[in-house]
Amino acid sequence: MFKLTVNLALPAFGIVAAALTQLALTTLWPGIQAVPSPVVSLDSYFVVLLVLGLCFLAGRWARHNVPTAAGAACAVIAPLAWLGLSFRATLMIGPVAWFQPLTIFIISSACAPLMGVALGWILSPSKLGLAQKGV
Repeated sequence: MFKLTVNLALPAFGIVAAALTQLALTTLWPGIQAVPSPVVSLDSYFVVLLVLGLCFLAGRWARHNVPTAAGAACAVIAPLAWLGLSFRATLMIGPVAWFQPLTIFIISSACAPLMGVALGWILSPSKLGLAQKGV
């Protein structure tokens, strides 16, 4: 039960840690938002990569320690909630221009935690698989 709770908490921690890192980065170096970059400021790209990496590590940990369907389900709860909340916030602002660069970036950043957990789960060997191979 403890490992399932950790599976639930690690991706949520990754999302929150990335958001707090963006806050710290823009507080310590406000000029980063003035660096020219397409669509959004440079710190936003950094945060999307950070959340992707942290959720990837959470997915690897989840697959390594709880390689069951329950472990996978617990690992994707927070990223799915993040995706749902992001879509809801996007739809609440009014009519959405789906193919505008900013909208595509927002959708990509909302999907990043789920993609990270899924890639971490898929690309990591489980203890169960190693035990069956005799390694």
